[in-house]
Amino acid sequence: MERSKSEFRKEMLMRRRRTPPPELISGSERIAERLISLPEWRNAPDVCLYVSFGEEVETRTLIREALLSGKRVFLPRVCGRELVFCSIRSMEDLAPGYRGIQEPVTDPAESTAGTPMILPGCAFDLAGNRMGYGGGYYDRFLARDKGRMRIALSYDFAVFDEIPRDEGDQRVDLIVTETRLIDCRGRGSDRPDGMPGTERSKEYDGS
Repeated sequence: MERSKSEFRKEMLMRRRRTPPPELISGSERIAERLISLPEWRNAPDVCLYVSFGEEVETRTLIREALLSGKRVFLPRVCGRELVFCSIRSMEDLAPGYRGIQEPVTDPAESTAGTPMILPGCAFDLAGNRMGYGGGYYDRFLARDKGRMRIALSYDFAVFDEIPRDEGDQRVDLIVTETRLIDCRGRGSDRPDGMPGTERSKEYDGS
């Protein structure tokens, strides 16, 4: 019998919690290095990021890097059942919010249309399907927000050939892991150089 989405999510969160912190730290560092080398990051004047929580891929270093490089940085805040994105100038613009996650205290941006979005997630697959945490916040936001680059950060162990999904789940374009850049627009091709891949099975080991 196939696992339900909720069972799959629970298993993945448990696996993340059981991963030794040094492995998560090392993985996050390698993922950050891979992300900032991409033209999708380098050439973007603005970026939508998230503030990592718990065992998620760590993003505070990325937020600081983006600010230091002169990018405008937008971070999410939960308002009711929706996400709004707010520009920050420093980490001092953050305070504990929804479920204790650090959120911006600044005013919501009028628009972040076209700005690349860096997303968290519980698990992903090679077609770009994303499993979040069950609240549907990113799915609702992205369902109304077409046309921007969607880049997910994930540990290798959280990427599968296929994951359970619902009709309203939104896909990502790229997945950045410790060892791979997966271009989901080509149905999961891996690519080392920021250009769309063409072979689904091609592996890039980061060497």
